[in-house]
Formats: sequence, structure tokens, C-alpha cells
Amino acid sequence: MITSRQNSFIKEIRALADKKARDKSGTYIAEGVKMVKEATTLNSVDVLFVVGTIDALSKIDCSSDKKIEVNESVFSSISTEVSPEGVL
Repeated sequence: MITSRQNSFIKEIRALADKKARDKSGTYIAEGVKMVKEATTLNSVDVLFVVGTIDALSKIDCSSDKKIEVNESVFSSISTEVSPEGVL
């Protein structure tokens, strides 16, 4: 579990909130249980990882090596939603 907002991985995710950073890295963030579930079932989408709280990750069916657990505080620092569902 990642518990620090200063973790380098968390900083990279936070940077992806900027469109220029997404374009440069060629990545996209899907946020919310429905969007993440859809992304993990599509064959045309390469899911690098799923980040979320323990409760939200339990709702997502993907290999455990792609799941990265964070605490509520860290998740709120990377979420762009007003009422986040706990997974992206």
C-alpha cells in the first residue's frame, strides 16, 4: 500500500492530470468504477495499472499484479473528481 503523497509513482500519476503530460506519455486515465471496469474488459486497451483504495479495488476484476492500493488521503491527491469512487 502506498501511503505517501510524495511517492514518485503518485507524483507521475498526478502529473497526468495535465493534457500535455498525457500526450507526451501516450497514456490516459480512466476514473471511476464503471470506466475502469470497461477499460479492463476491452482487448483494444492496454491497462498498465489500476490504482485505488482497498474497497474500490475489490470491485475491479483484473490481475492482482496490476492493482496498486493507496490510502484515502493519497487517492484524494490524485483524483480529479469532486466525489471520487476510489479507483482510477
